[in-house]
Amino acid sequence: WALAQDIDRDGITQSLTGGEGGPLYIRVSPNDPISKANPTRWPVKYDPAAAKAMMKQAYPNGLSGPIQWWDGPSGLEVEASEAVAAQWLTDLGVKTEFDRRVYTAQRPNMVDRTSLWLQTRNCCSPGTRIFAEEWIFSSAVPTGYNHAQELPFASKIYAEKIKEQDLKKIEALTVQFIDHHWYWMIDIGVTAPPATTLYNAKKLEWKQRPYIAWRLGGMRNSLDYLKLIN
Repeated sequence: WALAQDIDRDGITQSLTGGEGGPLYIRVSPNDPISKANPTRWPVKYDPAAAKAMMKQAYPNGLSGPIQWWDGPSGLEVEASEAVAAQWLTDLGVKTEFDRRVYTAQRPNMVDRTSLWLQTRNCCSPGTRIFAEEWIFSSAVPTGYNHAQELPFASKIYAEKIKEQDLKKIEALTVQFIDHHWYWMIDIGVTAPPATTLYNAKKLEWKQRPYIAWRLGGMRNSLDYLKLIN
């Protein structure tokens, strides 16, 4: 929470994305229906003084060494990470060491759960109010895939959500999961620039699947459904 409160999200959004999008407080997009239905439920106030006090309480003698942090070789993730790291160093005395390897180089450490560093990832998928996105935090799901974060609460919510048909109950389960993320501050958000998928409807017929993957503007799970219009 100390680290989360020492991020000037509005400033980073203005300087790095030209003001496009907006601040991101937790992993759920502010454009997600569940976020719009709960606009004041998951705030993270920018408060360097409170952050400094919390860090002092947690680590009276400061951290013993720099935080290891993977953020990839380039792109907005790198720029945002560097901005956050500079702020943490100035306000909290927290040092960081960046890992700039490509994703495939550090992916094996995520698979075998030996990844012990921070990661900057592009997320989040709109549609969490109805789709079981909790699968990316649990190896209990059929795919066995996750982001090297093993959360028993995610497995619990996922198991309940996939058996449920009532939309209101599914939304309530989603709120429970986001509440859990927010309380423990498992994923710290920074900025939420817009992501858009464009295609020529006169040349392509595309029945898109539910938007549960944020790769390539949400296209990853739908590319196989593209058909040329003769």
